[in-house]
Amino acid sequence: MPAKPNSTPPSASPNQASLLAQNPQIQTPITTKQPTFTLFPLLLPFELRHQIWRASLPSPIHQALYLYKLGCWSPRPPSPATPDSPITLHYDHTLLPPFTIPTQPPFHVTREARHIVLSWTRDQNIQIRFHKASQSFVFVRVLDPRHDAMYIPFAKWETFRSEPFRRDFQPDIVDLRPGWTTPEIARFALPRE
Repeated sequence: MPAKPNSTPPSASPNQASLLAQNPQIQTPITTKQPTFTLFPLLLPFELRHQIWRASLPSPIHQALYLYKLGCWSPRPPSPATPDSPITLHYDHTLLPPFTIPTQPPFHVTREARHIVLSWTRDQNIQIRFHKASQSFVFVRVLDPRHDAMYIPFAKWETFRSEPFRRDFQPDIVDLRPGWTTPEIARFALPRE
């Protein structure tokens, strides 16, 4: 049965009732039942939900750019197979600060969404670390020497070139006369200057 104009719903407050009495042109709703929210997992099939979660994540990171940092040349002891070989210096790219990626919102939504995000992080070689200062998780990616690039500013080019030679004279290895290897990083980015 349709509601009559100006009929007061049972849940109306006294102010609403007096407003309706003063304004006969106002139509009241048939029902005052609140709308309900259907949960996402119950609404869509499994495959479609997964596709939506994956689409909410950023595009794959094919190459990241890392800034050159002084002090990454480290001595590498000889391998156990050849203990008489000399110590060599190598550029330890793991000492570079990691590339930080914003935390992905689906990570905090449901178990199902978290599973999709964790799968995405594995595919992207992304690590999830706990950041003590902010008391939250951060997503980071360390340099992949085969794909990523290291940027060397023009002002640091000479430092980069001479660092392995200067490292030879530091107290921890001066008497060892180490050799050095070329960095494993395949790509370098330089300014146009």
